[in-house]
Amino acid sequence: MLFRTFAGFRGLLCARACGILARILQTKQALSLQQGRRQDDHPSMSFRTFAVDIKLDFTVNMRQCSLLSALFFASLCAHAANPLPRAPEQLARLIEEKGARAVIDQAWSSGFWDRVILPGVESGTVAWLRVASLLRMEVDAGSAETLSWALVEALPKNPYRVLPVMMQDKHNGWTADQACFINPDVAEPKGGLNNYLQRLDRALYLPKSQELKALRAGCLSGIARTREAVQESLSTRDGETQQHVPADSPEAVRRWTKR
Repeated sequence: MLFRTFAGFRGLLCARACGILARILQTKQALSLQQGRRQDDHPSMSFRTFAVDIKLDFTVNMRQCSLLSALFFASLCAHAANPLPRAPEQLARLIEEKGARAVIDQAWSSGFWDRVILPGVESGTVAWLRVASLLRMEVDAGSAETLSWALVEALPKNPYRVLPVMMQDKHNGWTADQACFINPDVAEPKGGLNNYLQRLDRALYLPKSQELKALRAGCLSGIARTREAVQESLSTRDGETQQHVPADSPEAVRRWTKR
């Protein structure tokens, strides 16, 4: 976000520079029309008038650019002077007060997003999942992708708490099946895909409520699809068709750990 903010600021300065140039050209055109006859008799007077007008216009616009710069760096200092709280309970209250978008912007620009929020969400605790739930409806682009992956990492630690948060995504509209599916050719969780699937499978204990049973069935379906995708990927790796290997066989496990 910091780089995107600087990029936006550079774009604003470029726009102001273009505005200065346009006004200079307009001034030159106006002088040419108004003093067309006088330019033949007194060319030096026309040039001096044009130069003075350019100098005054440039001075005014430089002052405006300086003011924009001061406001920009003042906003950065305001963020630094008001750091975000590290405790998830306090952070959740701040999100409710200031709005998720404001907190996301500040967290992204200060590095707080990567240092604190993502590791916190990966922990899978109830407090951090509440923070993720509050942020999830306002994330976009890079923040959406990284928050989603942090929830993927949290899934084996607290599946029945994490799944509802993942399924509230307004962009993807994930189901439990989709939330528990991982494309082996796109990403791999920490510790390896095989280890991840085993931990997630063990964490999906048989619940009592029908709602949680539906979540469990959907997630198990996603796990099964992931194993099928692994098997398919192994059979076509390096562009050569390999001998069929059952997804749960020791040979498949050995290949997974080498990915």
